[in-house]
Amino acid sequence: LDDMIANPFGFTGRDLLIGRVQDEMKAVIATMQDNLDKVIKRAEDLEELQKKTEHLSISAVNFEKEAKKLNSCCW
Repeated sequence: LDDMIANPFGFTGRDLLIGRVQDEMKAVIATMQDNLDKVIKRAEDLEELQKKTEHLSISAVNFEKEAKKLNSCCW
């Protein structure tokens, strides 16, 4: 009766080990999927940052040109 209470489905040690390994694999898969999602998000963020950096660089060059024009005009 105690065996029936402890192991009502009659699992063997091997069955329990396989179940435990499958649970661990599910956890690993979930972690890997989460990591991949984070890598993809980071890549998107880096692309956006690169676009903003390029725009800022172009704006800085244009600002410098305009500043030189105004400076030479006024002096």
